[in-house]
Amino acid sequence: AYRNMLERTREILGEDTFMLGCGGSSGCAFAGVGYFDSTRVGPDLFTWDKLCETVGLVREYYPLHNNAIMVDADNVVLRDEYSTMAEARSRLSLVSLLGLPITFGDDLPALQSERIDILKRGLPVMKTYPASLACPVSDGKTQLSVLKIAKSYEDYTVIGLLNMSDKSVTRELGFATELRVESGDYIAYSFFEEREIYPSDDSITLTVAPHDTAVVALRRKTGKPQLLSTSRHLTQGAAEISEVSYAEGKLSIRASLIGGDEYRVAIYVPGGYECTGVGLGEYEQKGEILRLKYMPKQTGKYRFDLSFGRA
Repeated sequence: AYRNMLERTREILGEDTFMLGCGGSSGCAFAGVGYFDSTRVGPDLFTWDKLCETVGLVREYYPLHNNAIMVDADNVVLRDEYSTMAEARSRLSLVSLLGLPITFGDDLPALQSERIDILKRGLPVMKTYPASLACPVSDGKTQLSVLKIAKSYEDYTVIGLLNMSDKSVTRELGFATELRVESGDYIAYSFFEEREIYPSDDSITLTVAPHDTAVVALRRKTGKPQLLSTSRHLTQGAAEISEVSYAEGKLSIRASLIGGDEYRVAIYVPGGYECTGVGLGEYEQKGEILRLKYMPKQTGKYRFDLSFGRA
């Protein structure tokens, strides 16, 4: 009877209407597979304890995500009544890195600007699929999410390490084991901290404050100036960049930007190179890291050309 009702509902609403099953448990919600676009797997998310409970449920059902149905972790609640800034970053990062639907849990005009900015970094929702039945994984204190990004110009990895405990934690993540990348010479960048990280040849060590999340882009060094990170989205390039190329001393980046949203780009400049000019924006280079800032006046596509010479 339930599925007959859903079938008729879908016929009335049409295929273009997004239907979310809010049963909150597998017994009810997953009876709607085939009719619902997404289904909720946990309780209302207000307290931190309820979020941690939902983390486990998301992990349990994530293999079904974008295969049978979209897994929903409930509303993203960011207001300070329920979340510190660290917890707000974690709530957004949990759903964004796994490509879960983002439903707003706050009165947005009343939400503080810095929390609105956190919300922006998870939009748009990315189309992601489980890389394995064991991802994301947890050791009881932290949850590790590993996002493999394949673009026409580059393959790279985004790491999300959620600290569910009340104390700072440090984890060493092996390339071959936890991250499933080949050993080699990599450069990494922490999204929220806006700082570079130099891993070893076979692992990266991350320290995360209580209830916070580290979001880190891991890229293999090319030996030439290369894109390291962007501020537009937690995926650090995947949401807005359509092209990256380096030829004849020029690094070119094509990106779709939002008017009025400052765009920050981090570039890794290996020894022996120095920037001689940029086409758009202002830049500053300290050591091997060049930081470029640009404020687009309107939404549209932009091209950044950075020239490099031998130091």
